[in-house]
Amino acid sequence: MLKANVDMQSRHHDDGSSIYSFANLFFVRCPKCDSCAQVVRIGDVTFRPPGRLTCTYCGHAKERCLSGWSNNEPRDWYFQLPLWLQTPCCGHVLWAFNLEHLSFLESYVEADHRIGLMEGDPERLRLRNATLASRLPEWMIVAKHRTEVLKCIDKLRQLAPAQQ
Repeated sequence: MLKANVDMQSRHHDDGSSIYSFANLFFVRCPKCDSCAQVVRIGDVTFRPPGRLTCTYCGHAKERCLSGWSNNEPRDWYFQLPLWLQTPCCGHVLWAFNLEHLSFLESYVEADHRIGLMEGDPERLRLRNATLASRLPEWMIVAKHRTEVLKCIDKLRQLAPAQQ
C-alpha cells in the first residue's frame, strides 16, 4: 500500500495550467519600505484588468491597470516591482508569483514521471505548448539540478508571508 502512495506522489499530470493561472496574486518588494507587499488582481475584467498594491507593513497602497509581462525579469505585471519570491539557483534565478505557483513548480520538479496533456483530448492537446509545464526552462527540470532546485523552492517557501 505504501508503494502505491509513493508512486502517486512522484507523478505530475499537466492539467493545462498556464502562467496566467497564477497571476491573480504577486508577492513583491514594497517600493516604499522594501517589505513584502501584495499585488492582487481586482475583479473579472479580462482586458488589462486593474491590480491593487498593498503593503501591510507600511500601509502603502496603489491601483493600476495591467501593464504587461516581461519574461526576462521576475516582476509583477502591474507595477513592475521585483518579486519577493526569487533566489539564485543553478546559475539562474528561480522565482514564483505566490505560494500556489511555488507549489506547482515543486510538484513538477520533484516528480519522477511527468505526464503531458493526453492525446485523447484534442481540445486540450492544442494547448500543450502553452502550458506552464511545457514552458519551464531546462535548467529547472533536468535531473542533475533536482536537489538544488527543491532546496531553493524550500528557501522561497520560508520567505513567503504567512497568509496568502
